[in-house]
Amino acid sequence: FFLMIRRPPRSTLFPYTTLFRSLSVINGVLDDNTPEVGQNLQLDYDVKNAGNKDVTKPDLVVKYFFSNTQGMCENEIRWEIIPGSINIGQEKHVQTTIQVPNTVMGQAYLDIFVNFENNPNEDILSNNIHSIPLTVQDTQAPQLTLYYPPNIPFYKTLHECSIVWDVSDNFGIDHFDFYYSLDDGNSWTTIIENYQSNANSYGWIIPDGVVTATARVKMIATDPEGHSATAISDAFEIVDGTGTTVTITSPNGGEQWDLGSSHEITWEASS
Repeated sequence: FFLMIRRPPRSTLFPYTTLFRSLSVINGVLDDNTPEVGQNLQLDYDVKNAGNKDVTKPDLVVKYFFSNTQGMCENEIRWEIIPGSINIGQEKHVQTTIQVPNTVMGQAYLDIFVNFENNPNEDILSNNIHSIPLTVQDTQAPQLTLYYPPNIPFYKTLHECSIVWDVSDNFGIDHFDFYYSLDDGNSWTTIIENYQSNANSYGWIIPDGVVTATARVKMIATDPEGHSATAISDAFEIVDGTGTTVTITSPNGGEQWDLGSSHEITWEASS
């Protein structure tokens, strides 16, 4: 018999960039690095083919994120496909428009991520991320409408007066301040300040002794950046809600009256 010993074929090793096409985003520039929320920004950047294979199909996908931390790709805004080929070592210029969302404020980053469509060709995808720092400004004040208290016949002291409103803001509301006036808005007294709630109503117990025909309520809504909106109610009347106290002075207890007899009943009243 014969014994044949064969050496297995030697495997061929290829450099990483030969196996995979490598992409990178460079030269990213925004036309404004201190934008406002909702502002449209012009973005220019280049996609570079840093690998050893030509990109010949229009299958490059670019995703855009606004992140609070650089390179984290936290809040995806949109994505698009870049058409055309990119040869080895070449760059393709891209110009697009990005709208600043209301998900970030202050120091933030626009993260640009490029890759091949439906195919994560690289093990270290952070190589494909390009971050542009920017400072997002909030210049919009809240929108506030005060519905109650309306101008109804009257409210009573020591009773609840419902304050009802509707408010909106691109970053939310930090707190509310409430005041009342007894002289048609010439002067104001604090109801409560720095009130923090997601509700749209507040129950105000009208203090004793604040009787007037020209009462008003004022509220101020303030957002996290300190922008505020003010709303003032129509004038309304506040009347005494304590009522009248009646004390019977006669009979005062212990009397014996015959059936059919007449007697005087006396009392004292105060308000």
